[in-house]
Amino acid sequence: METTIPNTNCKAFLIRIFLFVALASLLFQNTLTAENTIRYSVFSGHIGDSVICQVKLPESYSGFQEQKYPVLYLLDGNLNFELATSVIKIMSRGIQPFIPEMIVVGITSSNRLRDFTPTQALYHNDGTPAPPTYQLSGQAGRFNDFLAKELKPYLDQTYRTNGYNILFGHSLGGIFGLHVLLHRQSFFNAFILADPSIWWDRTKLLSEADSLLQQSFAGKSVYHAIGHTTTIPPGTETMLQVEGNQAIAGKIEKHSENGLRFSSYFYAGETHGTVVVPALQDALKFIFQGYFVNPRKETFTTAQLETAVNQVSKNLGIQLIPQAPHIETIARYCLTILNNPQKAADFYRMGLHYYPENEKMEAGLKKCAHHSPTKQNEIR
Repeated sequence: METTIPNTNCKAFLIRIFLFVALASLLFQNTLTAENTIRYSVFSGHIGDSVICQVKLPESYSGFQEQKYPVLYLLDGNLNFELATSVIKIMSRGIQPFIPEMIVVGITSSNRLRDFTPTQALYHNDGTPAPPTYQLSGQAGRFNDFLAKELKPYLDQTYRTNGYNILFGHSLGGIFGLHVLLHRQSFFNAFILADPSIWWDRTKLLSEADSLLQQSFAGKSVYHAIGHTTTIPPGTETMLQVEGNQAIAGKIEKHSENGLRFSSYFYAGETHGTVVVPALQDALKFIFQGYFVNPRKETFTTAQLETAVNQVSKNLGIQLIPQAPHIETIARYCLTILNNPQKAADFYRMGLHYYPENEKMEAGLKKCAHHSPTKQNEIR
């Protein structure tokens, strides 16, 4: 049965699409800065200010048109973007990746004290008055609205995202992430909290944690990193930085019945500033635990790859499928290195099962059909 949409509805729908595209083009002014990297200057109606966003697409993005990717939202992009993109590139490439390829979005606020702090703090923890800059603090809710209602819809509309979203925050960015986790019905599936500023506003979020942790966090993952710091912030907050983070970790672990998948680690050899380096790698390994497999074994099969991905999916609370670049890499390895066209064909067929229009899978399957030992060097 064919349904015809009335012309009035069509026109209204087309007008809405036109307005969305026109508005997006005005608000999201972009510049191509490097290979697979786009820089946006975004004016946010929710915070009344511009935000700089950098988007790094995976190496495979243009070559695998059917592939969709997780998204890492990275606060303090001006400091952490190059680190994150390099770490993810190394961890997701080759025949034995630790994590899937993903889209990285670096987000740079013009006023992180305003945008990342959950409450307005007019006094330091020792009771002394805070500087005038603290008057604007406590607008994390507005910044979260920018992420959820402005940035995410645009990214999902523009890029091939798969619905799995990770938030990385360090220091004040970390307390923002904890606030979003505990206070908001967030679209983020996983949180990387690198030495969050638990000391903020006389550890208010810490005092609220027990009651907030009684809600369900099924499908959420949190990696919490604690640095060994005596450098920042000054005064009473210095003591509260380590003690506060250890206390929040204890509270979260105490409420293990809420379904939150949680891991916390104290990096004794790292300061508040340097902890982001090991924390990012360890956090991604934790979130995607089980993703690493060993296809170099001659006994490795498509069923084993599917089993691994399904187990990761169970941990994450969202169904993933094997990534096309990974399947194609394994198939090519079986064909050119193991000289096993039958096994290679199994993986190419697996690729076509998940990505039916993929030309690389089709071409690889044809190579398997014509492969012989005498042509091995040619195929390589």
